Amino acid sequence: MLQSMTGFGKGAAESENYRLRVEIRCLNSRNMDIVLKLPTQFREIEHEIRSKVSEKLNRGKADVWVIAEPINNDSGGRLNMPVVRALYKEIKEFTQSVGLSENGLLESILRNPEAFKTDDSTATENDLAQLKSALNQALDQVVEFRIKEGKHLLEDILLRIDAIDEGKTKIQPFEQPRIERMRKRLSENLHATLGLTGVDANRLEEELIYYLEKLDITEEKVRLNGHLQYFREMVKNDSHDAGRKLGFLAQEIGREINTIGSKANDADIQKIVVGMKDELEKIKEQLLNIL
Repeated sequence: MLQSMTGFGKGAAESENYRLRVEIRCLNSRNMDIVLKLPTQFREIEHEIRSKVSEKLNRGKADVWVIAEPINNDSGGRLNMPVVRALYKEIKEFTQSVGLSENGLLESILRNPEAFKTDDSTATENDLAQLKSALNQALDQVVEFRIKEGKHLLEDILLRIDAIDEGKTKIQPFEQPRIERMRKRLSENLHATLGLTGVDANRLEEELIYYLEKLDITEEKVRLNGHLQYFREMVKNDSHDAGRKLGFLAQEIGREINTIGSKANDADIQKIVVGMKDELEKIKEQLLNIL
């Protein structure tokens, strides 16, 4: 089943020291790009978190927020004096140099997250285990969200594939009349331009057939039909790189449609081809968000 690269999930857990929350927001991207915001006391498992997110989500831009709220208030709320002093000195010197007022200077410094020591200790094994639990909850929700969005994308894409297939069928009634018109026009132009008289009719017909075969679109229609069938089969697979493969296949579909259009030499067929191209462009836009 196709999955969208767009997703959102959140998880929560509680240890003896923290109330833990994990939120993950995903958007489409060519590769796996993880932006992780993690409290200092959990840095020792940063690599493990990134590996888990990459393994579970496979591809896309993932913003991961980890929020750890201390349960014991005595462990937090103390000023980080070296940081506060350094900030106060630098900002005061700057405001004096540019002639700004120092009103509200301390209040603005205290809004800085680094101005307080929330916890000097490292996380315990239980803290780490609960964080992993919250992370797994969030990842599961993201995957569930992606599958649900993938179903909607799949429905839309298959409708457009059917529209392209229908366009291929609509071309058929115009093919033979087009050939007859072109044969007649070529024959008339040859006689009018070159003043041909006494020309071997069989030889002229052979040349006309040779020329008209170059404009025949049967092979393109056969290949297009094969690509459309393969596309329908591929969207039912559980491949993690289905988006890339379908993108390559969409290019092949576009190549056959373009060739049909260039060979058409017929206004009615060209109108149908334009509609097929429009449907294909919308499919390509949707595929950008497929995992």
